[in-house]
Amino acid sequence: MDLTEPVLLTPEGLEKLKRDLEVALKRRLDAGERLKEAFQPGDIEDNPEYEQAKEEVGLLDGRIYELQEMIGRAEIIKESHSSVAGGLAGRAGAGGKEER
Repeated sequence: MDLTEPVLLTPEGLEKLKRDLEVALKRRLDAGERLKEAFQPGDIEDNPEYEQAKEEVGLLDGRIYELQEMIGRAEIIKESHSSVAGGLAGRAGAGGKEER
């Protein structure tokens, strides 16, 4: 992810990222609670629940950071259906006729 480039999104795409961020933040709170509950002083190394919760917290922290960065650098674009854009496939034959 290039942190200097704008993220081009449709309004719907931006809203989806915001919803994804809300879900990730909620999951992070839940994972933090599980991490706190699984913590047993002196018994961390042999505690798979603690290790799993710690890993989940790390993954969620990374995803939250990524979503916040994307939302912060978002530039809203309007969808254009008049031309082929990145991620779309089209077929054309000679003379502009569709080829199958």
